[in-house]
Amino acid sequence: MITPISTAREFRMLHSDGRRITSGPIATRYAPDPSLGHAALAFAIRREVGSAVRRNRLRRRLREIFAALDRDPGLPPGRYLVMPRPEAAELPFEELRGHVGRIAESVAG
Repeated sequence: MITPISTAREFRMLHSDGRRITSGPIATRYAPDPSLGHAALAFAIRREVGSAVRRNRLRRRLREIFAALDRDPGLPPGRYLVMPRPEAAELPFEELRGHVGRIAESVAG
């Protein structure tokens, strides 16, 4: 189960305790929190990525990829802040999934 990050306290936690993990055009801040019991996810998609339609499409694609990773075998519990660069919006779905998969492997390892 993935929940959204919504409080300022959670974002402060990401910036103070989180580590930065990057694969291609996808950067992620991850703050482990075993007491959370699941993954919490937020996106920071800047206007440089493109129009609102383009940013929302990228957000939906990334959300689906993270949801699939959480189903099998599951993301490590903690908070994730996903920050894609503009070129991420151009990537085919499989390539985007590969970058997110490498981030998940780095978090788990």
